[in-house]
Amino acid sequence: MSNRHPMLALLILCAIALISTVGASLPYPILAPLFVDTAPDRFNHFLGLPPKLLLGITLALNPLGCLLGSMVLGPLADRFGQRKVLAWSLGLAVLLHALTALALQARLLPLFMLGRFAVGLVEGNTAIARAISVSIPGLDRNRGLSLINSALYAGWLVGPMLGGATVGWGYSVPFWIASAAVLCCLIGCWLALPGDTPSHANDHTLWQTIRHRNVLSLLRDPAIRQLALLQMGVAIGISGFYEFYPLWLVEYHRFDSQQISWVTAVLCIVMTGISSIPLYKGTEGALPQAGRYALLLAAAIALQALWTSWAGIVVIVLVGLPISLYNTRMPIYWSERFASQGQGSVMGLLASIFFLSNMLIAVIGGGLTLLDTRLVLLLGAGCCAWGAWGILRLARRTHLQEA
Repeated sequence: MSNRHPMLALLILCAIALISTVGASLPYPILAPLFVDTAPDRFNHFLGLPPKLLLGITLALNPLGCLLGSMVLGPLADRFGQRKVLAWSLGLAVLLHALTALALQARLLPLFMLGRFAVGLVEGNTAIARAISVSIPGLDRNRGLSLINSALYAGWLVGPMLGGATVGWGYSVPFWIASAAVLCCLIGCWLALPGDTPSHANDHTLWQTIRHRNVLSLLRDPAIRQLALLQMGVAIGISGFYEFYPLWLVEYHRFDSQQISWVTAVLCIVMTGISSIPLYKGTEGALPQAGRYALLLAAAIALQALWTSWAGIVVIVLVGLPISLYNTRMPIYWSERFASQGQGSVMGLLASIFFLSNMLIAVIGGGLTLLDTRLVLLLGAGCCAWGAWGILRLARRTHLQEA
């Protein structure tokens, strides 16, 4: 990585990370009203299935693609060149966002589902962006990772905000905008990120790299496996909140897409403000701090589920505080604690955990919403509380061993 323009390179990486998660979260305020609050047609009543069930399946396909993509794109970039693999993934994303827009215009649910899954595959490139960020000369690694992580998680908020704000022009318009934004990132990738030398490019074929060099190999380490399970618990809580608070707003307050986008905008402002404040330096105390923030997050999500009055909407905004603080501390701990495993693989594993949590809560939540949407939020809160408890226990045990 050239050090001539390190900040420009980092900004491009942040933009790529942001747009990747924007593409994943863009449909959240769009699909809930489209499936639940519009006239029945071949899209929202496909094969006569319940609209809420179709909503859950559709929400799960993109995280499934992201999960599979994040498992292999990082190792592929190590083998065949980071900029090359990143650029190819961005180029495909441009075309696939356009495909989903066309599918939505034609009201073809199977094609839309296929497009969302394929977009997820190439959006696994966030692991590459994270890996590149730690190799930029002249920039502190913690700062680079923090900014990339901030961009990643901001995307989960900017996406619904963009979707809700532009859906008034047509349900397909947000996806056309996403396609144009990814095209800009592709241009920036070629201009700001110089070519790199692949590592052992001839050691394995493409298929061998996918089979033997994916991030699941890290789980052979007991310490990584234990922390990954706890991370999964917290991630399920965060994903359940992101994916189903729009449906909660539709059912209990009759919000439309634009109203949901305003709530998301305030939430985004809260999280961006907290993330921009340099509260910590280094990794000291990062693990117990992350555990406490996760515990606070679990309590907030449970309150939001139980308070169906306007107080619940206030809690939605306040949930942004523990989410942003947790996401500031936990990834930094991972990057320092398991640096010897390779940043690309570690970041790929973190991305895989988050996308797997999205997929699981979307599938399970789609079924639970047939009973009560609040059950999804309470399930997420319970998983988050379990993860927080385990993180705090692990931090206490680690402290005693080091004492």
